[in-house]
Amino acid sequence: MPKRIDLLLVAALVVVVGAVAGDALRHRHHASPAPPAAAPPARAPVPEQVRLVPSTTAFLPRCAASVIRLTVGPGALLTLRYAGRPCHVPPLHLRSVIRTPDGAVAYRGPALAYEALSGNYAGEGTAHGRLLGCPGAAIVTGSGLSASGRC
Repeated sequence: MPKRIDLLLVAALVVVVGAVAGDALRHRHHASPAPPAAAPPARAPVPEQVRLVPSTTAFLPRCAASVIRLTVGPGALLTLRYAGRPCHVPPLHLRSVIRTPDGAVAYRGPALAYEALSGNYAGEGTAHGRLLGCPGAAIVTGSGLSASGRC
């Protein structure tokens, strides 16, 4: 009896292997011709300025408020001026109050639509951002900095 079961198992194995081989031969994939060679991509222009990602410049210390100057104007322009050793200006979260000529508050809120002044500075540098809520007399404060003027 054991020999008979062995013979049945071997016969079943031969049938399965034959079925798989037959299926493989029927559905054999033929090598497709190689696609035509595409023209090489155009070379990217060399950037004039490269913005450094904060994680790659994490070693830079924060800029002291004493080496940063803010000025308002001309117009609705807020300017940050820096002169000193390499350092990082974090987001300043500046707030502004804009007053009309009669002294009434026309705007009170974030000074800038986005943090255009944060970044890495070295030597002498400037950055500009557009003030929200102008025209009027502006007072901008935050992060130990302040500036006032007409916008």
